[in-house]
Amino acid sequence: MNKTRQAWHFVPPILIVVLLVMMFDHSYAQKLPTAPDNRSETEDTGETGPAENGCRKYKLAAKGEMPSGISLGSLDDPSNITLSGTASMSDRTITLTDNLGQSGGAFYACKIELGGNASFSTSFQFRISQPMGATDNDKIQGADGIAFVVQTSSAKIGGYGGGLGLQGLEPSLGVEFDTWTNGWDADGNHIGIDVNGDLTSALALPVPTPMNNGAVWRAWVDYDGIGKQLSVRLSNGQNLTHRLDLEALLQSREAYVGFTSGTGSAGNLHQILSWDFIGQFAPDRFQPGTPSESHSAQGASAEETY
Repeated sequence: MNKTRQAWHFVPPILIVVLLVMMFDHSYAQKLPTAPDNRSETEDTGETGPAENGCRKYKLAAKGEMPSGISLGSLDDPSNITLSGTASMSDRTITLTDNLGQSGGAFYACKIELGGNASFSTSFQFRISQPMGATDNDKIQGADGIAFVVQTSSAKIGGYGGGLGLQGLEPSLGVEFDTWTNGWDADGNHIGIDVNGDLTSALALPVPTPMNNGAVWRAWVDYDGIGKQLSVRLSNGQNLTHRLDLEALLQSREAYVGFTSGTGSAGNLHQILSWDFIGQFAPDRFQPGTPSESHSAQGASAEETY
């Protein structure tokens, strides 16, 4: 009996250390957090890749695939928007320019990842008001308009004035809502599709009602990644389509989406009042009456909306 006790008292120190480590490891493992289910943290969210500067990259869904669930929704969170130039944001409204000789841009802060057949649909409301400065040949004061832009650098903006904050951005895709007659324009009030910051539009369509009339306008831009076709619609019923390969144009599988504007010797207050975006070809997704419609300026009547 005494020999047994003596043997226990002389357990090698290394064995005691091993026993303590095993007990600690077991206790630590019991305290590790466990996932609530078997899904990964990004499943069904459309998110992909590690967080980068507080946000994640988003992957677009091909036409016919399940929706990615990505929607920029409202403008409730200013941290979701990267502003540059003269752009500012307040009360869920983006102001791109508000004086003469300016250039401003506002882009969603996170990248979107273009798939092999990437598609998207977006809709937004804009208002161009408070004309100032010169008058062009249509006898309407104010300039120069707004552009919806897909580009590879979120904070980058182009030339002011007739450049719409878009001119010179390469590679890029721009959809312009132009309110001034420049040397490359057929008229002073049109929508157009611009490639690589070239304001000589690949395709343009005159708009009979001045878009800088202070009214709230709504636009839809839809890209079908399988058919390689871009469609632009305006709430007055006008539309245009243009075939292009967005991924080949951008020379990248990652891009930013947002808006630019510019003013020169003539100007306007250029504002984005609401914005929705989804990584899926869904041209009927955003219609009047959706939640973003309530973000339009107070007091805008039906007669004022085009």
